[in-house]
Amino acid sequence: MHGRYAGRGGRGYGIGSKTGKPKPDAAANADRVDKDNLPGDVLTIFRECANTNETIQAAVATDLLENGTFGHQYLVASAERLCVISVNGDAPFRREWPIRGISKIEVEHLVGQAALTSLIDGKRVELCRLSNSRQRDFHRFSKVLEHLANGDESLEDLPEKDELPRYCETCGRLLPEPGGVCPSCLHRGQVLIRLIDYLKPHWRKAALLVFLMIVSA
Repeated sequence: MHGRYAGRGGRGYGIGSKTGKPKPDAAANADRVDKDNLPGDVLTIFRECANTNETIQAAVATDLLENGTFGHQYLVASAERLCVISVNGDAPFRREWPIRGISKIEVEHLVGQAALTSLIDGKRVELCRLSNSRQRDFHRFSKVLEHLANGDESLEDLPEKDELPRYCETCGRLLPEPGGVCPSCLHRGQVLIRLIDYLKPHWRKAALLVFLMIVSA
C-alpha cells in the first residue's frame, strides 16, 4: 500500500509494513552495502517504482536518518532515477528524483556529521545525512551520480572506493586529511549559522552558558 510522504524534496511514498521493527536483512551490514548486495526488502521497494529493464548502477547505505539520529537509509541509483529508501520503524518509505534533474552533488561537512546535497530544479536539497566515517563511500557515490546525471553510464574512469581528494578543488591547497575540509575555504559564517540552528531547541541552556562564561571571564 502506498501513500504520499512529505519528505525533503522529491516525490515521497509511504510503504505499508506489518511490523514496527526494521527487517533484519535491511539492518545488517549497512556499511558494506553496494549495488550487488542490497537487502531484499530495499530491492523490493526500489523495483516497485523502477521500469522492468531498469538496472541499478550504484547503491550506498548511510547510518543516519534525516534528523541526524542513528538509523539506516539506502540510496539506490539507476540511469533513470535516484531513490532514498528507509526501512526504519513501522512506516518504511522512499523518496525519488529523476536522475537527469540532479546537479552539483556534494558531501557537505556539518557539525559532527555530513550531508549529501544536490541542486534539483534549481533548489538545494539535502538527500541524506551520514556520519563522518561514511564520507569515503559517499564521495565516490556523488561522482557516480554526476556521471549518471550527465547521461554517462560508463563508470570505469571513476576513482576507486578508497580514493579521496588530497587537494582542495577550489583553491588547490593540500587538505589536512584526504577528503577533509579546506581551512582556507571554510565558510565560518555558514558554520556559525548552522550551529545556531542546532542550538535553537536549547537556547535557554546556551544563553545561561554564555552568561556564565562572561561572568567568569
